[in-house]
Amino acid sequence: MRQKYVLWMALALLPGWLMAQTPAPGQQLPANQFTAEDLRALEAKERQTVVSASRSAKNADQVPITVHVVFGDEIRKNGYISLTDVLKHVPGFRVSQPGSGRKGETFLMRGMLGNRYAKILVNGIPIQPSVLDGMPLGEQLPIQHAERIEIIYGTASAMYGADAMAGVINIILPQTEKSAFARANVTSQTLGGYIHANFTAGGKLGKNQNILRYSIYGSQSRRDNQQLAPDRRQVFVPRSYLSTRDLILWNRIRNETLLYFDGTLDEVTVGNLPHESQLVGWQMEWRKWRFSYNFMRRQDHSSLGQSPVSYAYGRPNNYLGERTQRATLSREHATETFSSLTNLSYTRYRMDNGSSFGTTYNLGSGGNTGYVFSASDDLFAEHLFTFRPGKGAWEFVVGGSGQYSGNLPETNFLRRPFDEGHYRAFSTQAIPENPDFARYQIGDFGFNPLTFYNLAGFAQVYFTKNKFTFLGGVRADYNSRYRAIVYPRLALSYQLPDKSALRVALGSAYRAPATNQAFASQATLATFQLSGNRTETRPMFGFVPNPDLQPEGLGSVEIGWRKRVANRFLIDANAYAHTTMGMIVAGITSVGFGNRAQDVRQYQNTTNQGTTLLGLQTTIRADNLVKRIKLGAEASLSFTHGETRLSDETTLVGYRSMPAFLGQWRLHAEPVRRLYLAVEGQTLGRALRAYQQPDDPFWFEAYRHTPGYTNLDVLARYNLSKQLSGYVRVNNLLNASYGGIDASGTNADLIYNLQRGRIIYFGMSFWF
Repeated sequence: MRQKYVLWMALALLPGWLMAQTPAPGQQLPANQFTAEDLRALEAKERQTVVSASRSAKNADQVPITVHVVFGDEIRKNGYISLTDVLKHVPGFRVSQPGSGRKGETFLMRGMLGNRYAKILVNGIPIQPSVLDGMPLGEQLPIQHAERIEIIYGTASAMYGADAMAGVINIILPQTEKSAFARANVTSQTLGGYIHANFTAGGKLGKNQNILRYSIYGSQSRRDNQQLAPDRRQVFVPRSYLSTRDLILWNRIRNETLLYFDGTLDEVTVGNLPHESQLVGWQMEWRKWRFSYNFMRRQDHSSLGQSPVSYAYGRPNNYLGERTQRATLSREHATETFSSLTNLSYTRYRMDNGSSFGTTYNLGSGGNTGYVFSASDDLFAEHLFTFRPGKGAWEFVVGGSGQYSGNLPETNFLRRPFDEGHYRAFSTQAIPENPDFARYQIGDFGFNPLTFYNLAGFAQVYFTKNKFTFLGGVRADYNSRYRAIVYPRLALSYQLPDKSALRVALGSAYRAPATNQAFASQATLATFQLSGNRTETRPMFGFVPNPDLQPEGLGSVEIGWRKRVANRFLIDANAYAHTTMGMIVAGITSVGFGNRAQDVRQYQNTTNQGTTLLGLQTTIRADNLVKRIKLGAEASLSFTHGETRLSDETTLVGYRSMPAFLGQWRLHAEPVRRLYLAVEGQTLGRALRAYQQPDDPFWFEAYRHTPGYTNLDVLARYNLSKQLSGYVRVNNLLNASYGGIDASGTNADLIYNLQRGRIIYFGMSFWF
């Protein structure tokens, strides 16, 4: 293993060493190279101030951790609409469009499902409702309205708490400096079925210290169908998911119960798979105060990513949707040596009570639609003090936060939509049980309204002198449902003689299980045919709650190297390793009632020796390679190796959905006046589809891989005037059929999560 680490480190740093053989600053340059003055735009972009890395404004080159910034003009110029549109081209990320019904579009950040393990913020304040085990993503976030998106790689729980195991993504909205401005964008596609529109307007009033800055923004998206690529036949063929043993069981169940199978074992109906997103928001700033409000809605077909053996694809009315309202109040006061920041927020989440799953089996009383509902309300308060004594070599940050939450975890499949009148914010009052299941109570199966709180304190020190920069922090959390947890973070960078920088970072993190995981429940009332024309109705449990579920833990270490070469290239290379302990997976447990017993699924903490991912990532970026056409380029290579140690004798090789190789590249240019062109590509190696213990009775293979693929997107934008431009964007130019990220990591998923085929978008943008 030690030799493997050394080899990977050498591979990570090799591209940088090769690039370093070009002339250093101060040496004579060949005629086709440019001076630093020609590359002022690149320097300004790379030295942009970031706030997410240390909770205070820092030069991006001065923080000893890996940071990537995507700027608002880049987002709008390239026609990115969703967060996954942006992340698709960020080094080391893998995205899935579509992902799943529960989480919408999904992404991997250093091998971990980013919807679940990355902390997503807007203006530094969390947006994920506490009841959910991951942030559902569509086109409902203010992406096109952002000033920039800061991406912090690696564990950041020491400052941001739980859910920051993989990193932090902070969507920062602009502070209005113009007296008035407006932007709008409309996007559609060639064959219809998709429309997106967004707008931003704002300005400022007053003068001197009495200035009111304001902005309003919104967007609306509708996709009638996901337009999946031409699929391999077995993706939606139920027989492909069944072993010989399963086929025998399937035929027996089909004879004993009433099935509603849309087709046969060799062919099922796949109808439209629609999507909707909506955003309405406003922001005001008065002196030191900032107010904001956002209404966000997302809706996806509930069967996305799921196996056709159990879930129906022919009924477009089965969907999962939610409404999230978020109001925030912030106050910041700053002097040269002292600053304070207060953040307050209220987040209200409600699943649409019409949300439902369409199944291929009887859910009781002759139905095959199961309605679900969940809700949460979160009050959040945070305060930070920052102190910079002397000439700024030292900086100290201390603070604390508290959150009080009321949850109604997702219900079991219901025969009719949930009556929202049964639940009130922060209520723990018992909710009338479904009479069909009342006599089959097992543990915490049923409705589980509850409240809990989390208190935290944290401290951080930042020190820089000569060539050294040090960042250290520690945080302690007390969650009323779990034990107290303390976790640190340390990072150090050193400027080398060749004006490159070496950095080292290590830390630990944790993630508390969401109540939707701890109280996950799924059951059906199945009618079985007995001898003598007799029938029997009894429950069949798919998922049962586990209120004893415990937090997951993670330890990580990273070594990075960053250099500018000849004032033309930026090279960033890093090697990292992280190990997750107590990972939450859908395990197997036995449930008994009466004289019967069933093996059912339940979210459990793994008891193995940990899941480890080793990774290497190298990124090279340059602008104005050819000055006349403003040619810019970026290329990134990532290599990973994952292992799950089931025991001292058994190790599964691979990390779910994370390819061993990920290559990303991007070219952009302005070959003629007013015309902007961009070509973006990704090449991925094969990935482990899922890993399960070999004795899992629900899984007939220990693991399975999805094949690698190459994807290519192109864009052309033409400025018709100073205020108007039009563009054409082609996603998946090669019309490749390929698999995205697994929906759940169990055998309830598609063999591979089929992605969208070639789609041609047309758009118009307006601004003044």
